[in-house]
Amino acid sequence: MNTKERIRELTRRLRLAHDEIRPLSLLIKAMFNDVRDVTSIFNKYYESKFDHLDPEEEQLLNKRHSYFEVEGDFYLVRNARSGYVYIVFGDATGHFAYAGGLKLFIAMGLKRIFDRHLNSKTKPLTAEQVVMALDDEFQRVGRAALRDNRRKPLEHGANLIVIRIHPADQTADYASAGIPARAIMSDGTLKQYGEMLDAKSLMFPSSLRPKRRLTPEVGTFSIDQVAYLAFVTDGFQNLGRSNKKGTDEPDETMGHNAIDKALLRPFKQKPLGELTASHLVDSVIRQARNWRRNYFVPETTDDDRLVLVFDVRRFRVARLKKTRRLSQRINL
Repeated sequence: MNTKERIRELTRRLRLAHDEIRPLSLLIKAMFNDVRDVTSIFNKYYESKFDHLDPEEEQLLNKRHSYFEVEGDFYLVRNARSGYVYIVFGDATGHFAYAGGLKLFIAMGLKRIFDRHLNSKTKPLTAEQVVMALDDEFQRVGRAALRDNRRKPLEHGANLIVIRIHPADQTADYASAGIPARAIMSDGTLKQYGEMLDAKSLMFPSSLRPKRRLTPEVGTFSIDQVAYLAFVTDGFQNLGRSNKKGTDEPDETMGHNAIDKALLRPFKQKPLGELTASHLVDSVIRQARNWRRNYFVPETTDDDRLVLVFDVRRFRVARLKKTRRLSQRINL
């Protein structure tokens, strides 16, 4: 199959998928927007983008048919009444309808967790408690399915990381279940919290036997010198390319070092005061596309790719100004 025939077939499949998946896509988008609270002015502090297909193919496809909101990757940023900010970033198994079903399940689970705890007068949940509560959702629903039919357990799951920022204390705590967060410091250095895992950490149970509890990597760090928090899914790290046409296996993958360099590159090009989250997001996507330019891209190795950057510096400055204004009013 030559390139034009492959693109023609891909276009046909995407159009069929668009018609079949559109209702699920709209439901997923509505559910995540509800949890994110998209009407909040808080959204101006972060930027996110999906990077989809091989760039040469993407230019020839109608973009209306290449984005369904049903990729396995997902995120949300939630501002709780307690003053904490929660960032949830993850990757569910699969693509299209299968990934969409898992994302919808995760969004519903997170909504229950947030509605039950984050807006109440109870003690705010830590990042670890959010991850463990979502793991409980996987266990509860998976066990219910097994009690209905032990021969058909629910399959697969997701990796994710949760970060809880407390602006007043200038601190953050995190719980990583298979996805890391990169903290880009004000001096242009980078620190990583958590590790990227191939196997999914949050899984439906395969039997009714007691399951060993999930043990995410947890920790705390100061946000005083953090300029940005960046998150990428493994589709970037595992992005493949090859010198040999007609093969489904890449010669090499991009790797995590290329992501680190892409995130730090804008610091060498612009003063910190002119940098925005979108500069870092665009740098990661530009790195991926430049890295694959003039190489054959095996279609079967392409995975969903999502990058999210949260502007900690700008958010911290805005909160400090707000705190000072409130203090001045009280003194008056």
